[in-house]
Amino acid sequence: MLVDVEIVFIIIVLLLMFRKKDGLAESSLPIAKDVNSFISKETSAFFKAFCCVIIVLHHFSLRYENGGLISSLVAVGGGSFSLPIFFLLSSYGVVKSEYRCRTNAILFVKKRLLKIMIPFWIICSVTVLTYSMISLEGVTQSELAAYRVNSYFGFMAGIPLIQKLGMCLGLIEIDGAMWFIWVTVVSYIAILISKSIFRLDKFPIGFFALYVALIVFSGVCFFIFELPAHYWRNLWALILGGGLAVLDIKSVRMTKMFLLAVCFITNVYLCIYSVYMHDYVYMVFANMALISIFIVNELLKKKLEFHSVITVLSGLSYWIYLIHIKVLTFEWYFVGYKDVFVPLFVIITMSFLFSKLLKSNRGCINEIRIL
Repeated sequence: MLVDVEIVFIIIVLLLMFRKKDGLAESSLPIAKDVNSFISKETSAFFKAFCCVIIVLHHFSLRYENGGLISSLVAVGGGSFSLPIFFLLSSYGVVKSEYRCRTNAILFVKKRLLKIMIPFWIICSVTVLTYSMISLEGVTQSELAAYRVNSYFGFMAGIPLIQKLGMCLGLIEIDGAMWFIWVTVVSYIAILISKSIFRLDKFPIGFFALYVALIVFSGVCFFIFELPAHYWRNLWALILGGGLAVLDIKSVRMTKMFLLAVCFITNVYLCIYSVYMHDYVYMVFANMALISIFIVNELLKKKLEFHSVITVLSGLSYWIYLIHIKVLTFEWYFVGYKDVFVPLFVIITMSFLFSKLLKSNRGCINEIRIL
């Protein structure tokens, strides 16, 4: 039950970062105003910070055996709530950015793909190095699986160098959460192809149609090759984010009827998925995610702002995602899954240090970037 108290405390602290706007002064936060967008930069920053912490709590709760109601809810729905938000903000932000500041293919690769792949490769390489220093005795692979620990942890001895190189490049999985990066890469490539054929400033509808086709094709491939459902079930959020960006480009106003139409179309897919996969919980938390974005977006536009701590966490969100499973694994190795405060503190601290090592001006290389 102590973990439940810790989780509630962490969530309350994050929500208390909101404060009422001072009508006489502009916010001092280093985030430019963007009140005419469907999804403002403030909304994106808040949800990157909030959801990266929820993901940590989610993966800890999945591993913690003695949790109560709160940790059980976070274990069941934390990922289903956070990941669609990440994907939606990602596609929305990149499409809007490419419309405002068009890049060629080489610059796109440098500005987008390498900015998510370089941190990914660094963390994978550090993980291979640290895992190679651990030797487990008396622990079976089935026990590792039960504790949600990667099968290579403590068993790196004797693995061929070429296989380790594949781990460093992320081609061989050493972290069950790394699928998220590859789905994001697929989305970026789809955006690159679509914008190369249909310029966003001239043919936004053509761009969106091709982007949807490529994402759907990717989802079909994921399904045919029997990849886990999380590879394809969240693709609707990428499509929705790209669609909102295109409608934003065409200056379509967000009305109540528009929001209802978006929710209805989204839920048609969610219903089909839920019935087919018998996963009705996902539908509930995905809807919570969608509604939360629109509510927070309106509140941040009109009534609220947030503390600069959110801005810092937002900048570290990608590093936090990359690092968190490894820290949880070492918590299990040294003391077992006992506490969420300490690993969360370690994760944030390590994310800050890695971001500084790469000399990032914003404290992090973001996989979601809204210019």
